Amino acid sequence: MENIMEEAFNAYTGSEKVFTLNGKELVIPARFDAFITYRTKFMKLAKACADKAAEEYKEKIHDLDTFRALFQDIYLENLKIVSSKAVDILVSEGIYQFSIDTFSAKNIETFHTALNDLRTTNESVKLTEQNNAKVTQNLKNGIGSLFSNRGSFARGLVQGAVESTLEGSEITAPQKAELYQRIRTHLLLHNVFQDYWNAVITLVGILRENGKDIWLGDSGKIDDINAVLESVHNPNFPQEKVADVLFDCILKKPNAAAIYKTIEEKFGLTDEVQKIFDYFIYPDFTKIVYTESDFPGMVPANSNMAQGQNASEEPKKKKGLFSFMDKESGESVKKGLKIGAGLLATSMLLAASKGKGGGGDSGYKDLMGSSGCMYSKKGAGYCNVYCPLYEYCSRPYGHH
Repeated sequence: MENIMEEAFNAYTGSEKVFTLNGKELVIPARFDAFITYRTKFMKLAKACADKAAEEYKEKIHDLDTFRALFQDIYLENLKIVSSKAVDILVSEGIYQFSIDTFSAKNIETFHTALNDLRTTNESVKLTEQNNAKVTQNLKNGIGSLFSNRGSFARGLVQGAVESTLEGSEITAPQKAELYQRIRTHLLLHNVFQDYWNAVITLVGILRENGKDIWLGDSGKIDDINAVLESVHNPNFPQEKVADVLFDCILKKPNAAAIYKTIEEKFGLTDEVQKIFDYFIYPDFTKIVYTESDFPGMVPANSNMAQGQNASEEPKKKKGLFSFMDKESGESVKKGLKIGAGLLATSMLLAASKGKGGGGDSGYKDLMGSSGCMYSKKGAGYCNVYCPLYEYCSRPYGHH
């Protein structure tokens, strides 16, 4: 398999093949054999190119940022190897209107499962950024409401301090880590393999569009195949017709695993059956080609996380001022409030000191707002000697 990328890929018209099963003959037409031969060869090529992409992935991609920046390039560069072999076949068939890039583009039009995975991750990032922006806006609105009955200076000071802690926090490091952990690397690279292998469908479609006589299945027939297989399992089905009917199913849908399962159920895994399976690369074409163990250190911490959603918040806790924020945002905001409160207290002391020197009462009221002392709210709180502005307060000690 390691030399498949160096092998020559030329036009192949196929040749008739004959298999036997329980005294019956399965005749494979040349046009069908051409398709199966291309299918088998491109499967080997796709696996080799996917393996190469997997090695580059493990070498270059370590987090969400490198995944978003590099995965598409890795995917496209290795797809070019597959496309170059397809173009070689087209040229040998006298079809010259495709370059490596245009063939790749045509394949991506239909087969792009791995790129969909990348798009899903990018959409998750966008949703997370939108959620973060909403949280930030809610916080700003909350700060405005919280200080609505205070002076404009106090409100602006605290809100400014809080906002300063949120700069550049559109998506946090923990959120990036969570989104990256959602990527099931072995399934992603299996999708890469499938996209590469499906280049044979793109190739055969182009050949047929240019008048070449080669078989291509009708994906719409799978329901008919399932119905036939259900009938074969019916006890009233004539057993002498089982082999003929299953052969006919294979010629219509060679990639339907249920057909081969039924053959094995009916006839066992004999030498005749194994030859049929080998030709149609069953069960290999049904398998996930990578496992989690192929990507050590890249196993998601929580495989139950869903793609296409914003990074989750912390588990629900008792409601409070910061209950609508994730842990990191909440801690940042609390820090900002502490900074703001410190600045506010310092400014109050300075303003009070100036007020003591003469006529400071109006400045004091402007600082604190018309409601007076910051430790006294309408209907709650007491003035006391611990207030830094106690000696300047017009309310008597213990005033309610």
